[in-house]
Amino acid sequence: PQLLLAYVEECKPRWRKKTYQTHTSKLNVFFEWMKERPFDEINIRAFFRHLITHRSTGTYNDYMSILRKCLTAIGQGDLMTDLKKVKSYATPAKYFQAYQVKRLKSAISDRDQELWLFVQFIYYCFIRPGTELRLLKVGDIHLDDKSIRVRGDISKNRKTEYVSIPAPFLPQLAHLTRLDPIEYIFPKPGDPTKPMGMNTMRRRHRMILREMGFTTEYKLYSWKHTGAVNYIKNGGNVKQLQIQLRHHSLDQVDQ
Repeated sequence: PQLLLAYVEECKPRWRKKTYQTHTSKLNVFFEWMKERPFDEINIRAFFRHLITHRSTGTYNDYMSILRKCLTAIGQGDLMTDLKKVKSYATPAKYFQAYQVKRLKSAISDRDQELWLFVQFIYYCFIRPGTELRLLKVGDIHLDDKSIRVRGDISKNRKTEYVSIPAPFLPQLAHLTRLDPIEYIFPKPGDPTKPMGMNTMRRRHRMILREMGFTTEYKLYSWKHTGAVNYIKNGGNVKQLQIQLRHHSLDQVDQ
C-alpha cells in the first residue's frame, strides 16, 4: 500500500486535481477492503468479485484501470494478469423536453437563483459544471466581446478557449459588472476568493429533481445535452455547435 500511495503522490504535480482525487479515493477503498488480507493475486481477484456484485460495470472498469496502472508502475502488474474489464454500456444523461424545461425553470428560479444562473451557463455555453464552471472568475467573462474565456488551468484539454455568450443569456450576467475580476462567479459562501465545493450545485439540483419526480437518468449535465439539442432544433449550424461545445471532432457532436 505504501508503494502505491507513494506513486500517486509522485504523480500529483503532473495530474489534474480531479485525477489525483479519483486515484486516491479508489486506492483508499481498495485498502479498506484488503485490511489485513495478504497482498496477493487471490485477494485482488476477490476484491474485484466483490466490486462486480456491489458496483456498476463502469465503476468496476474504473477500478480495474486505476489499480492496473498503479500496480504496473510499482512493478507488480502481474498480480492482475488474469483480470479483464467487463462490457459496459454508458448511459448518457437524458436531455429535458420543452415542457420539462418550463417546469424546472419555474421551480429552480423561484427557489434558488444562484443554481438557475449555474444551469444557464451549462445550457447556453456548455461549460463543464464541476471542473470548469465553479472555477470561472468574473474576469473570465468578456461582456463587450460577448465571450467567456475557459482558462487552460481549468479546461479538460488544458487549452485556453473561448465560447460565445448567446444574446438571451447576456442580460443575466449584467450583475457581474459590480464585482471584482478576481472573484469567483460561484464562490464559497462567505468567501468570494474561493470557489464553491465540487458537488455543491449537483446536490442542490438533484434535490429539486428528486422532489419533482425525475429519475437519476436526468442530471445537472442534462442541461448541456438540452442546450445542444435545442440549438440544432432551432436551425443552428453543426460546425458552430462543435466550436461552442469545444469538441475536436464532429463525431463527438454526433454522439
